[in-house]
Amino acid sequence: NFDSAGMRRVIREFSAITRNADVAVVFYAGHGLEVDGTNYLIPTDAKLASDIDVEDEAISLDRVLRVLEPARSLRLVILDACRDNPFVKSMKRTLASRSFGRGLAGVEPAMSNTLIAFAAKAGSTANDGDGAHSPFTTALLKHLTAPGLDLRIAFGKVRDEVLASTGARQEPHVYGSLGGTTIALVPAGEVSGAATAAPAPAGD
Repeated sequence: NFDSAGMRRVIREFSAITRNADVAVVFYAGHGLEVDGTNYLIPTDAKLASDIDVEDEAISLDRVLRVLEPARSLRLVILDACRDNPFVKSMKRTLASRSFGRGLAGVEPAMSNTLIAFAAKAGSTANDGDGAHSPFTTALLKHLTAPGLDLRIAFGKVRDEVLASTGARQEPHVYGSLGGTTIALVPAGEVSGAATAAPAPAGD
């Protein structure tokens, strides 16, 4: 729920933390926008009256990825931000050749041991859901924080659950690759705070 100044401040603060980090994780839920193949995260105070305002008022995903570069073992970005662009109908076009995508554009990370997880595959939009969280975030809270569960398996379970809960209308997608060792956000035998804070299913 940050405005532009707040988002930029948090990114600067996080940049200082990642300089000595083994693992760096960014989670963003909100509106996203793709212009000419570049993805942007939209602060709460963005007006985007014209397409040239995007670079000034929104935060590029590339900037977020640069902040994660110093992390030594894992760089993870999770975007629950593939919703329809709310500015498309009102935004003035300065160049007819500029393209606005439906949802966010796919991204192949330049660095190894980097994953970018989208709530929906490139060019499609994600469901907000009717509960406290979207179907994507609900599945993340259940599987990503499971102790000892490798990230690749966890995201596979997230994909399967979102497909099932949305009637196959939404399919999450993960870009990037990891090595051959098991990489889990929560080590085996530990209980994560995120896992204990996740909402319990009705009747459980």
